[in-house]
Amino acid sequence: MRVGPENFKAVPYFVIKAEVSGGRGSFTALWKPSDQQEGLDSEGRLVNSAVAKSLSDKLKPTKTAVVRTTETVAKKLAQPRAFSLADIQLEASNKYGFSAQETLDTCQSLYEIHKAASYPRSDCQYLPESQFNDAPKVLAAIAKTCPKLRELVLKADPTIKSQTWNDKKITAHHGIIPTQLPVDWAALNDKEQKIYELIGLRYLAQFFPVHQFNSCSIDLDLGSELFVGKGKTVTSLGWKIVYEHQTDPDSDKTESDQILPSAKSGDILKVLKTETKNELTKPPAYFTEGTLIAAMEKIHTVVDNPEYKKYLKEGDGIGTPATRAAIISELKRKGYLETKGKKICASSDGIELLKLVPELVRNPILTAVFERKLRDVESGKSTLSSFIESQQKFILQEINKAKAINNGLQ
Repeated sequence: MRVGPENFKAVPYFVIKAEVSGGRGSFTALWKPSDQQEGLDSEGRLVNSAVAKSLSDKLKPTKTAVVRTTETVAKKLAQPRAFSLADIQLEASNKYGFSAQETLDTCQSLYEIHKAASYPRSDCQYLPESQFNDAPKVLAAIAKTCPKLRELVLKADPTIKSQTWNDKKITAHHGIIPTQLPVDWAALNDKEQKIYELIGLRYLAQFFPVHQFNSCSIDLDLGSELFVGKGKTVTSLGWKIVYEHQTDPDSDKTESDQILPSAKSGDILKVLKTETKNELTKPPAYFTEGTLIAAMEKIHTVVDNPEYKKYLKEGDGIGTPATRAAIISELKRKGYLETKGKKICASSDGIELLKLVPELVRNPILTAVFERKLRDVESGKSTLSSFIESQQKFILQEINKAKAINNGLQ
């Protein structure tokens, strides 16, 4: 079972930083411990206060740092793929706080009522190559429908063919995109306008060049200790121009945006200050409906057994694109889940239920077991009647276990 933030116990640790002059400005470098460093925990964090103070006292008088090595790597970031239902549910949850069901219902109305977007109940992020030549018509429809996107449509290049166009990756349905049919913007309600804009932006991103940047790092010898500064310099904005004033779907949160100086091995840089900060490990974030949908889809990532992991991955996780929102809605209706703003968490009844049901029933492995049995039925290794019979036996067995526990509590 996932450990919730309410059960989390923060672990204190220390972070040592240096502010170093870079000529036209300054940058921050972080202390990196050696393999023999004392005072670290199993995660490599500095947790010993005496060691932290000793390092701080040692580094404080140091006024210069020597450049050990520098590295600049040119990188490219391809256009984000088209929305699957899980993707747009996550995006709408993060940006607008929409529930998974709200997003599904809105996508469905754009598809069914307004004919403005393609079929929404899709687990696919790719588009058929046969539809690539429709791009000018789809872009024209976006410009006529959504006033805010007209300027971007004029800048788009419909000859650019991103990796999203890939027949080999198409499943039962392709990714969610706008249709060629323009609609009256005023005829869409607020939610429909917001979701259409998200879909339109993702489609528009396909027709701008790849995003290019330099990933930079600099290793410093500061008081005989290693400090590392990291930076990122954009060389070509590319498709990110689409999200310049929006939420960027592919923000690289592991890269720092600071500018590093042009330096070479042996250069001496001025140290403006060093500081030791007391930090606390952060609890795991609460789920939103969007991140919960994503976790249901990717449940195989938290399963260790290779066979079960395979079945969960091939079986599309817990539920399907069409049913996950309904599963969450039903759990909320029954009072097992509750929302607090954008957060969704187990209610007190839900927590009690988890305590009462057997571990196997609440384990995602059970889904993999059922999936494996259904695959055997599909391949002819087993029969549907035998599957139903085994399910009945399993359910009765678990009910009897529950009754025995209940009787023991009375």
